[in-house]
Amino acid sequence: MTILLKKYIGYDCPVYATYLPTLYHQGETTFINKNSICIFEYTADHPLHRHTAAHYVTISRSQYLVVRSVSTVGNYDYTIEYLFYLDGSIEVKVRASGFVFATAWPASREKSKRENKYGYRVHDAASTSMHDHVLNFKADLDIAGTANTLERVSIEPYKKSYPWYDNDDPMANTMHLVRNPISSETGLNWAANSGSMFVVLNNDSTNAWGEKRGYRIAPGTGMGTPPHLTIINSTRLGRSAEYTAKDLWVVKQKDTEPRSANPMNYLEPDDPLVDFGKFVDGEDIEQEDL
Repeated sequence: MTILLKKYIGYDCPVYATYLPTLYHQGETTFINKNSICIFEYTADHPLHRHTAAHYVTISRSQYLVVRSVSTVGNYDYTIEYLFYLDGSIEVKVRASGFVFATAWPASREKSKRENKYGYRVHDAASTSMHDHVLNFKADLDIAGTANTLERVSIEPYKKSYPWYDNDDPMANTMHLVRNPISSETGLNWAANSGSMFVVLNNDSTNAWGEKRGYRIAPGTGMGTPPHLTIINSTRLGRSAEYTAKDLWVVKQKDTEPRSANPMNYLEPDDPLVDFGKFVDGEDIEQEDL
């Protein structure tokens, strides 16, 4: 069960924030939770832009808009933020708090002095419980319309000869951009060393210099990024959380697929109410609503 908590002014949000209510449904009843979303501007502790030249210095303060809420799920409190920056970028941040969901520390383990492979001892008979947290956000980026394509832009080593190179060293070891559209629904992981970028763009819309309009999708800046499930083919989860297997999924936008899971999936994990794996059925996604 998820409960949206009222903000504690000055703690969850600054005292100058604007508050909005939310609606949620539970037990066939609709509830109104007042002051459960706060909106405010914030000034970062670093500049958005700075440059020093011979005769001048330019600098811009980095202010951004924050839309924040807190959700309590079991023993955890998730502070969820949507950040809108002046340079046009949008970031989603999640911070987890709450209390430890402990498991027993057996006396037999104390006698054997065995190392605990599944967590850390925190009290006389209590140990932490090792597990993953995987959160999934759905984004529908309509770039100059709904006909969009996800493109993988890779930075790859490249060897090429240039006319201005001398005969003693005719080849240059350099790098170049390789662009490959993602043609069908699939799951993707972030490349090591940021060697590839994923861009949602519109092939039919270009700027004044002929470059396609688009937004880059990148992993966040927080600790634990990117999060996908450590366990492959989990015997506990079954098919109830297929979205946890990859960092990024791209599928065709459908009103019949509003969410990637259901709170009741745990009742029948091998035949869940919402089976995300069925969303990824190989449909063509070039210049489609993603």
